[in-house]
Amino acid sequence: MDLLSQLITTVRVSSPLLSELCIGRDSCCIIDAFLGAPFHYVVEGRVTLTRGGETRELQPGDFLLMPRWTTYEIANGTGAMRLRLKDLADAPNLQPSFEALDGALRVVVGPEPYTARLLSGIAVFDAMSLAGLGRALPDIVLLPDAANRLRPWTQAAMALVGEGERPAAPGFVAIASRAVEMLVSVALRDWAAFAEHEAGWLRAVHDERLARALNAMHSDPGRRWTLADLALRAGMSKSVFSETFLQMLGETPFDYLRRWRMHLATQQLLDTRVSVAQLASELGYRSALSFSRAFRATNGCTPAEFRRR
Repeated sequence: MDLLSQLITTVRVSSPLLSELCIGRDSCCIIDAFLGAPFHYVVEGRVTLTRGGETRELQPGDFLLMPRWTTYEIANGTGAMRLRLKDLADAPNLQPSFEALDGALRVVVGPEPYTARLLSGIAVFDAMSLAGLGRALPDIVLLPDAANRLRPWTQAAMALVGEGERPAAPGFVAIASRAVEMLVSVALRDWAAFAEHEAGWLRAVHDERLARALNAMHSDPGRRWTLADLALRAGMSKSVFSETFLQMLGETPFDYLRRWRMHLATQQLLDTRVSVAQLASELGYRSALSFSRAFRATNGCTPAEFRRR
């Protein structure tokens, strides 16, 4: 499996919310921080997104995802009429508990005519995924002019939004979750493959030498890798490999390997009943004790405590 596939596979996505966001002329929607990662696809109109003093202009076909949710604003025109999304909680079908929703929403902000329309939702990422490869994601993932590339998945999601105008159909939550997972996964793939990345894991993926070393660690995390082994895979000297890896990813090869092993460990502890001793052996630790020490240093608890929690 290639490295980009591994990134998408380890970021597990579900969606408790799928909606159509309609914004009237010169209106602004203030969206307070909540759980999950909000996303927006601009169907029509132009809007301005402001987050933490940073402003971005969005036009039809742009897709935006925020893996780490902080309060932000989406404005149409001057944005003089300002409304908070949470103040719309009394609107029809909009409940405080998104998990309880059994259909898509249509949220309107400001007066008609609604000159901007967005496909919006929340992608809830697995916490351990964001602590692992998800660290490669910035605060804002922007895929501009993505209408053609995302059309099959945006059309499917919009069809589900259209169902919100009819009585809720059984199975909506499960189907909507799959539709959003596909939309977000394809958007992440395209962003990772084609965007310009200045540094970090995603830039390293596009460096053939470092990608070979990363793929080796990912493919065989239990091997007792040496610096010489990894440098050989990369086709570089040990010193050049160490320096390049640190410069590109901001950590040493063995810090990265330990973090990757811990990510795999948390997934195994959550999803299987594998013993700590077996897991330690599979991940290249000489004993369950040394593995438990490394796990505690990373996660603040022992593997057994983590599994109980």
